Amino acid sequence: MSDTGSVLSTAQGKRTGVSTGELLSTLGVALTVTAALLFYFGWTRNQVLSTQLGYSETLLAHRPEDYILRSVASIYRLALGAAVTILLGVTTTAALLGISRKPIGRSMVLLLVWFFRAIAIAVTVALALGLLFESLHLRVSPDIILIAGGLLVVGESAAQRIQRDANQDGAPIFWIPAGGLRLAMHTGIILLLIVGAFAKTTQIAAAEGRRLAADLASNPANQASAVVVYATYNLSIAGPGVTVGNELSGSRYRFRYDGLLMYQYSRGRYFFIPNGWRGRPNEQMHLPLVIISDTADVRVEVVASS
Repeated sequence: MSDTGSVLSTAQGKRTGVSTGELLSTLGVALTVTAALLFYFGWTRNQVLSTQLGYSETLLAHRPEDYILRSVASIYRLALGAAVTILLGVTTTAALLGISRKPIGRSMVLLLVWFFRAIAIAVTVALALGLLFESLHLRVSPDIILIAGGLLVVGESAAQRIQRDANQDGAPIFWIPAGGLRLAMHTGIILLLIVGAFAKTTQIAAAEGRRLAADLASNPANQASAVVVYATYNLSIAGPGVTVGNELSGSRYRFRYDGLLMYQYSRGRYFFIPNGWRGRPNEQMHLPLVIISDTADVRVEVVASS
């Protein structure tokens, strides 16, 4: 009975897995990082778009949730890249573990781990020098930062798995940092991945903002819906392609404005563009925004583009 209890105790002690608390914690961190990236993507894209078109983004008074929700459809490239990276990381880690089981495999994996560490250190040093000394004009590509961080994660994951197996045999072969040094390394890995993720997000969001500005400048009617605005009083709307007419005498709305495009709606305000406006992407543009409050004295109807 005593031996059976000892066997059960040993089996329970060796049992490994992820607890519910750890799973929820990991999920919470993942959702927080995803929301932060979506917010940053939307904010960066809108900043670039407004700069290109010559107006202030603060006019639209977007909330954080506006940036997040409007980024979901556009961030698929980053999400696809993250999925492919994770898949490659898992596959590479499994391959390294398989190689380590061969007679000289452990030594080969050891060399690869140190090589991955050297790459990550070199990238981190270059990134720090570029940030601290702008005169060096040293810029590290976001892709390089993410690759370095990914290689470091793969190398350290494989090393720790092999180290645990080796410790059971009483023959440790890897230098695995412990205590404060281990915490510092893990913090460095996380920071490297975060910096790479935000740098890549900036790159994609800026390109998206410039593309949207160029598309809007070349043909606004393809990027915004045509509308007719009715008002009980004269709104004094003018611009290229805008025409003003009077409604029938029996109508509550006395003025009608054609030739407008709905750019955005935010915080109880309409943002219109004159249909005849055109911009030149290679030059400084000034988007003539027409801002009208959404009140009972104004009615907006979406119509077919002419």
